Amino acid sequence: VHYWFNNLERWLGPNPVGASKAVLLRMAFRKVVVDQLMSSPVFLGSFLVYSALGQGKTLEASIDSFKENWFTMVKGGWSCWPLAHMINFAFVPVQWRVLYVNFVQLGFGTFLSMMGNSGGGGVLTPIDSLYQKVTGKDDAFGNVESVAKSIGASWILGGASMAYNWRHVGWTGLGCSLVWGSAAILEISIVMEQDRFWRFRRHEILSVDKAAALSYGGEEVAEEEKEKEDLSTLTDNSKSEKCNN
Repeated sequence: VHYWFNNLERWLGPNPVGASKAVLLRMAFRKVVVDQLMSSPVFLGSFLVYSALGQGKTLEASIDSFKENWFTMVKGGWSCWPLAHMINFAFVPVQWRVLYVNFVQLGFGTFLSMMGNSGGGGVLTPIDSLYQKVTGKDDAFGNVESVAKSIGASWILGGASMAYNWRHVGWTGLGCSLVWGSAAILEISIVMEQDRFWRFRRHEILSVDKAAALSYGGEEVAEEEKEKEDLSTLTDNSKSEKCNN
């Protein structure tokens, strides 16, 4: 988060000294849009996978949990962080922004706990409630595929802009954007179920290992079955001899 905030300052520019509140809010709005489309969804997705793995789930189960909960998490973030970051980017000094985010995170953690207790993806976020009140519909806000496409497009445009302004962003900013952008592509591919290639390769490797294990185990099973058949044959022969006697 610290590196991302510094990257935003170098990329989009710091707040001018002595600027009016209108100018500060306008600059903050730009940073909020960029942050909520490029950083927040990726961070929340990483949090989901990390939490699932921390609970002892397998990678496969963690990915399934990510698919189920990601969109709800993103909408929950959009219900909280835009307003919080408008204050953050407009009025909080750069060196105190991470501390401010940690403070807001305490309240956002309540939503995460509620989400976990309610089974994940079924939680109605504040942005869903607002959408229902405005439209009079019972549907939840947004569509997961359209949101994922918007985030992907934002990273393409944002990455191109950062590369073009690499002198302002610096190598640290480019490295930050490369890591975060790679995570974004990975998460979007999972959400849109376009992860067939890399998941196929992983399943292929696991299948080979499993087949080898079954082949090795199969030889042992075959030997055991042969021993059982030989024992059964001896038993039948013994019964036949007794009957003849």
